[in-house]
Amino acid sequence: MPYSDFRLRTSGIWFQLRNWANPIRSAPAAWFQWCFPNKVQTKILQIYQELKIVKDCNGFVIDRDMAVNWRHYFSEGNISTKSGTSEFMSDQLLNPNRKNYVRSPLDDYRSLFYVTQWACAFHELSPEDSPKSPALLQQLRTHLTGDRVTRQYATSTMVDMLNIRKDKYGIWLAEAQPFLRDWNASLSLLGNEWVDIVKSRGHNSVSFRQCADLGLLVFLEIARKHIHLLP
Repeated sequence: MPYSDFRLRTSGIWFQLRNWANPIRSAPAAWFQWCFPNKVQTKILQIYQELKIVKDCNGFVIDRDMAVNWRHYFSEGNISTKSGTSEFMSDQLLNPNRKNYVRSPLDDYRSLFYVTQWACAFHELSPEDSPKSPALLQQLRTHLTGDRVTRQYATSTMVDMLNIRKDKYGIWLAEAQPFLRDWNASLSLLGNEWVDIVKSRGHNSVSFRQCADLGLLVFLEIARKHIHLLP
């Protein structure tokens, strides 16, 4: 980027992007506290300190809301070409048979998982890999860019296959498989817990916060387990 800060206008919406060289700085570590943390929140804080999560975030996120009529959006055909993000939406959000569905934190965690598996599958090949992407890896990438049925097939390949072979899918995806497998399993369990939470408390801010905290905790626990994968 030639400038440390610049503005980009798309569809009448202004964005401000920061230079990658200047990390986004959050508040000091002390900000991440609860006045009266419950059991789950206490565990989150413990892992937060254990992993020595710092206040610098290297990177930026670009996002915007689309100017579309959401009431009729998912009932229309071929929505992927208009949204460009359907590959990363949860199955529940993409299910046309779900009426009056209330989006939950679980949908957001699922979306984050789908973004992660996409990044692992489309990661550039390692120097140790063959110069050309293996045929099975190319097929997997094609499935990820399809509908939710083919995406589920791709997810199953990545998390259910006993061991992904490095020569068939590349070193990066093979080494990331244990992390993806554990995270996917934890999200399935979180889905069951979310059903129980809603039954006992209903759709409200307390339920959403409980689900959000549980989702963050399981992610941190899995990150701690697989932190050795980081360079």
